[in-house]
Amino acid sequence: MSKSRRNLLIAIIFSLVIVIYGGVRILEIRDNHKLNIQIAEACMENGGTVVFKEKHIFSLHEVNCE
Repeated sequence: MSKSRRNLLIAIIFSLVIVIYGGVRILEIRDNHKLNIQIAEACMENGGTVVFKEKHIFSLHEVNCE
């Protein structure tokens, strides 16, 4: 296998890994958002205060009811 063909294969595999990771991350964000909406609505119906928490920029948000 020539060097340019090997480099192309490595680039394709690396690109696929990035796309798959991005897709999985988008699904996690969507599921987390749905869960947070349910928690927030239940909290407001009970007269509580909704508090959003974020650990760092790449973490998923957490919702608490106080």
